Amino acid sequence: MPLSTSQVILYAADTVDYELALGAAASAYIPISNVIGDFATAWNDVASGNYLVIAVGGPATNALYYNPCGWGGAGSTQLNPTAAYPVDTLPGAYYYENAAGSDRTATLYLAIVFAYYAVNGAPPPNYDNLPSPEAPVDTCAGSNSVGCPCP
Repeated sequence: MPLSTSQVILYAADTVDYELALGAAASAYIPISNVIGDFATAWNDVASGNYLVIAVGGPATNALYYNPCGWGGAGSTQLNPTAAYPVDTLPGAYYYENAAGSDRTATLYLAIVFAYYAVNGAPPPNYDNLPSPEAPVDTCAGSNSVGCPCP
């Protein structure tokens, strides 16, 4: 059975990826309040296992996997991306979904498919040939707290 929209969190660590996360959330009717830009909150949500956290973009997945910027709020346990395909169940504590594409278009595509699949149990219509997520890299990018770029 697919997840409820309240169980899906989209996390972004820069403003462009935050905008992509907002679009992906809207495509799946996930509330805007479930799009976050705070590293400590995202890390704790992943660690809890109570949410499916989708890391939107390279800076977000890098932060969750390596924390190369040394942002506060992270525990000592390694977080890990799930397999590179959409899921509609909670992945368990310390696992998140990596929606970091090779470019912004691939990132948006992954985020839309992952968010939609999580709450519907199927990909959105006409979304075929899912790109592979990029592996996390130990490079500091983004910000530990990104606010909504909403007007």
